[in-house]
Amino acid sequence: MPSDQKTIVDEISLSDLYDDPYPIYRRLRTEAPVAWVPVANRYLVTRYDDIVHLERHPEIFIANEHGSLMTRIMGHTLLRKDGAAHRRERAAAEAPMRPRTVNRHWMPLFQRNADDLIDEFAADGGATCSGSSPGRSRRATSRWCSACGTPATWTCSGGRRR
Repeated sequence: MPSDQKTIVDEISLSDLYDDPYPIYRRLRTEAPVAWVPVANRYLVTRYDDIVHLERHPEIFIANEHGSLMTRIMGHTLLRKDGAAHRRERAAAEAPMRPRTVNRHWMPLFQRNADDLIDEFAADGGATCSGSSPGRSRRATSRWCSACGTPATWTCSGGRRR
């Protein structure tokens, strides 16, 4: 292909990946299932069978990515561990995260927490969330507020409206 022709990876932006990555993933699965995406500074692997293959071949892919943003923000979590360290943490987390346990135990708690937040927003006449909230969190909270007819006001820690 001539170098002046654009490909899907040339069209991908971080904002598109952040806002809704699924149309991009769908298109990548068809056009470039394993692709280096410069704006993300990483490969995106979008087909299930390819992902399973990578997971089963640690000589090709390791989760322990040094210096990753995820590790810098959240520490060295299960998602960035391989081998025995991964298996140890996964075994501890697996039972409480099984679908039946989530549906029977966790979902009622999540629902109660969401209902309590909505009730508080409604009682207060709105919601003010301080700090820089990720866009998806803002949208989710805005949907909660809209569901009960209360406005949400967003401010950053400096008091400026966002």
